[in-house]
Amino acid sequence: SSFASKIDYVKLQSDSTCYLGKIRFPYQNVQLHDSMLFIGDENKILAFNLKGTFLTKFGSQGRGPGEYQDIKNFTVLKQKKKLAIFSTKIRKVLFYDFQGKYLNEINIDFLPLGLVSSGENLILSNPRGRRDKSEYKVLSVMSESGKLQHRIINRQNEKSLEKKGKIGIGGVRNQLYTLKDTIYYWESFYDTIWSISNSYKIVSKRPIFYGDDYLPFKYMFESNTKNIELKELKKYVFIQYFFETGRYMFFELANKGKLNHLIYDKSNGRCLNLNNKEAFGKSTNFSFFNDIDNGLPFWPDGVISENQVFKLIYGYDLKKHFDKMAKSGKGQIPINNSIHNLVTQTKIIDNPIVMIVTLKK
Repeated sequence: SSFASKIDYVKLQSDSTCYLGKIRFPYQNVQLHDSMLFIGDENKILAFNLKGTFLTKFGSQGRGPGEYQDIKNFTVLKQKKKLAIFSTKIRKVLFYDFQGKYLNEINIDFLPLGLVSSGENLILSNPRGRRDKSEYKVLSVMSESGKLQHRIINRQNEKSLEKKGKIGIGGVRNQLYTLKDTIYYWESFYDTIWSISNSYKIVSKRPIFYGDDYLPFKYMFESNTKNIELKELKKYVFIQYFFETGRYMFFELANKGKLNHLIYDKSNGRCLNLNNKEAFGKSTNFSFFNDIDNGLPFWPDGVISENQVFKLIYGYDLKKHFDKMAKSGKGQIPINNSIHNLVTQTKIIDNPIVMIVTLKK
């Protein structure tokens, strides 16, 4: 309640027509537009409304028109009411309308990782170690017809590093996102969030530092991360990922062998380090204590609007949490409570529940 005003739960329809597989990287595979939730696993993308009702499926796996081999990323073209899906194996972007009808596709001759829309164009991020295919530029701007418009953010220094075998692609995370109609880009082991204008000019850089430990560390991004030993990584502080909304930024920090979850309030410049510990597998998850509805502790999986973040929760998470509460004597869930209904009505095999947290402005 210190930063959130309400919580909503979208219990997704679960039957043979709309079962989802493993959802990797939810921050890029769950998107919201016009009361439609677009959710993708590695093999398909489905749309649901905010009541959880299944609406449509976009394309299918195959080799024919409108079919893809895999799904690396997708984005919503809001102005055109289209969905664009990038398939790595066939190096194509495929377009569908919101009813799931296949429209057209374009070929891509490089190996992008991230994908967002900007007006009528697409922006694709080219990951470290693969930028030889994109003139050692980070971002490529393409039209819907497949015409290359711009390439921006120069990384020419990587060319010589690659020749010396001092750079690799392992462990690289790209975050390409829009906020208040501005495009932002960040990649792991760098200290900068890049801001790009509507005319695709770099208009500002936002360096990140943590106390006396500045980022980046030359050792980190000039080395092949696959060969860095864990004991070496524990000497450094680096950002594993972050999410940004209109007011807040949520950071996960690898802090010299320890995990830190931080929330930064842009309105007053305060940064808070979370200390609510919740066991998660063999590790400890630092989360917000949920004092709004006494449901699961919360740390976002991603952002779906300028003041909303989300988390995917599953039936076994809910049951385990409330079994633990009951055994500890912290009380039972009140009958007719919305959380009670979720716990009692959700099966372990069901699709995830989308927990949407509306933030204070």
